[in-house]
Amino acid sequence: MFAGTNWELGTMLLRDLPLIDWRLFDRTRRLLGHDFQRVFGYLLEDGAKSLTLIERAIRENKAAQIILPAHCIKGEALQFGAAQLALLASTIEFDARDCVERRCDPTALIADVAQLRPLFNTSIAEFERVISAGHDKRRAA
Repeated sequence: MFAGTNWELGTMLLRDLPLIDWRLFDRTRRLLGHDFQRVFGYLLEDGAKSLTLIERAIRENKAAQIILPAHCIKGEALQFGAAQLALLASTIEFDARDCVERRCDPTALIADVAQLRPLFNTSIAEFERVISAGHDKRRAA
């Protein structure tokens, strides 16, 4: 899915993607080895901070302040294979960039931003379920 393939954000829908790309997750887990838990912790901490920044920026109609935290979530989500989260964060990032370029407020992003925290929480819960259950027990679920 994300690993080694090209994909176009503009034509993909969240429902077209799995919640988690387990091949990418497994690859990241393997590559990080003993550092996996520490780096996964960054996703938890940085993701929570980025969500708060995005939600504050949308309330204050500050499109420019949405871009970097959305980019951060996108990158970390891609690293761990959170496909839907990465796509939503990317959509928010690029739409916020468009708002900055056109000098408009980001009210059109409200619906997407409202989906971001629940999707983040769902993705994290799925990761934690798999991590706590062990290696391949997720495939039985």
